[in-house]
Parts: sequence; structure tokens; C-alpha cells
Amino acid sequence: DLYTPRWVRGHRNKPEGWCGICKPGRWVVLKNSAFWYDTCFTHGMSAATGGPFQGPHKIRRMDGNPDIWEGLCGTCSEWVALVSSKKKGTTWFRHAYK
Repeated sequence: DLYTPRWVRGHRNKPEGWCGICKPGRWVVLKNSAFWYDTCFTHGMSAATGGPFQGPHKIRRMDGNPDIWEGLCGTCSEWVALVSSKKKGTTWFRHAYK
């Protein structure tokens, strides 16, 4: 199970889970869904299965913008931009979560 935190501290007032996938590893708050956002949208781990989201079936450069890559979703057959940001995580993981 890659989703569940290996260690938890601060059980009463502010529980935190250890994210060893982050480099360097860090403590992430559990109570406000920060750990869920971090593991799902930054690292691509499913809370439901404990494993990684399915990756794109194909990758290509975006038409009209060769600096951006797109991935083909095997579930809905849509091309999804493979863009990352520190605040929102990776667009592929957000799409794969749906």
C-alpha cells in the first residue's frame, strides 16, 4: 500500500502522516486532506487501491505548442496535458483520479 502513511504523529490535536515519496520526506497534515492531495495529485497514488494511477497509453507533443506534452487516457480516450505545478500537482493525476 503506497498511499497509507508509514508513520503518524500527533494523534490528538494535529495528526500528521509521513510522506516518504516527497524528496526530502516530510510530515503532512492528515486532518484537512493535505496528505490525500499530496499523495493523489503530486505522486499519483490512489487512496482507493493504495497503488499508482494508470499512466498514459501514448504520449505526444501538443499541437500548436511543442513545449507541452499530452498523454492519451486509456479510459476515456482523451488527450490530457502533462503539466505540473507545485500548488495543483500534475494534471494527469487529477484526470486519472476522475
